[in-house]
Amino acid sequence: MQFQPRATGSDLVTIATFRDLPNALLAQGRLSADGIETVLLDENIVRMDWLVANAVGGIKLQVHADDAEEAIELLEAPMPARIPVSRTGEVYEQPVCPACESMNLTCGDASKPMTFLSWLLVGIPLPLRHKLVWRCGDCGYQWPELSEKEYLRE
Repeated sequence: MQFQPRATGSDLVTIATFRDLPNALLAQGRLSADGIETVLLDENIVRMDWLVANAVGGIKLQVHADDAEEAIELLEAPMPARIPVSRTGEVYEQPVCPACESMNLTCGDASKPMTFLSWLLVGIPLPLRHKLVWRCGDCGYQWPELSEKEYLRE
């Protein structure tokens, strides 16, 4: 996503548009954490009926014109590989893909398709053993989520 300022009001500038509310709220939270005041325009319209998001041009993230450049830089900054946890003093390390070392990962339930299939065939979703799987968004590599015991053995 490209971020660029577009004047829409007297002092506010739209720096990004989002189709989905969770993504807009994450961006707003990122900027708020650094002390940049933000406004989400058309948030309530999309919250009431997300199907009209494209019709209204999405949810617009706005900041004061003076903060626009800094806000764009913060939103375009890459995800840090290590995040300090202030309360405990520990450092959280982002998981990376074993194949390409990308941090563009998702973790999901590998048994969801089978549960859905059982719902279609039998009429009820059968609870299957849940197995979490990591997927890389860059190279497509998949690997199972390791339990703490398996992780410590490696």
